[in-house]
Amino acid sequence: METGFFKWIWRFNGVVIACASLIFLITTVFSAVVTYNSWMSGESVFAVRHNDEEKLPKVRDEKSFRYGTAFVAGDAYVVPLVARRRSLILGAGSYALPDQVNYLHVAADGQSTWLFDGVDQLALNKTELKRPLGDQNAPIVAYTLEVVRRDTNGDQRLSDRDRKGLCLLDAAFSVCTPILTDHDSYQLVGETEEALTIAATRDKAVTLFTLSLADQTILREQALPAVETALPPN
Repeated sequence: METGFFKWIWRFNGVVIACASLIFLITTVFSAVVTYNSWMSGESVFAVRHNDEEKLPKVRDEKSFRYGTAFVAGDAYVVPLVARRRSLILGAGSYALPDQVNYLHVAADGQSTWLFDGVDQLALNKTELKRPLGDQNAPIVAYTLEVVRRDTNGDQRLSDRDRKGLCLLDAAFSVCTPILTDHDSYQLVGETEEALTIAATRDKAVTLFTLSLADQTILREQALPAVETALPPN
């Protein structure tokens, strides 16, 4: 009788241990998946402040120069400024991926100026434009730069998922002239010596813009038909 009682106890303990191990394994896997997805998403969390700050963890914005991606424009150095937000919860810290928020233009005489006022924007997808076309060693004559200034999708952050503007910059990377605004994405689809053509997408509708490099104006604008209506009949 005593032997049967202890066997029952051992079996009960075995079931409890097995259940606890299973719960621990599920929790660990779930935590790992959430952490991996958060890291892979690379979503920006900088520059937008939540209205109800009491419900957010204590945060601190940390800014630094990204010297590894600095470049020469004309006779000046251009150094990107990045910022990332650190969340502090019970003394533990977690960092978001860095956001590029401005550029410091350092001239040969030591004078420095910022491309933007402040850090309340996100700079994305810089493209070099070289002339003459077809010459790999041709000098850079201009740049395009996508800029996010507003949280347009309501997720309390600035990121690539928000509507963007497109700036055209001179060869010295010193003046950012807004050319296009309020689109989901931009793609360079054609170039001539004097102009470039950009496909701008907004809510799946695509418009082609031809931009002048000389005076930074829109030379032509053409909306493309939706795929559903443009397809030939069967």
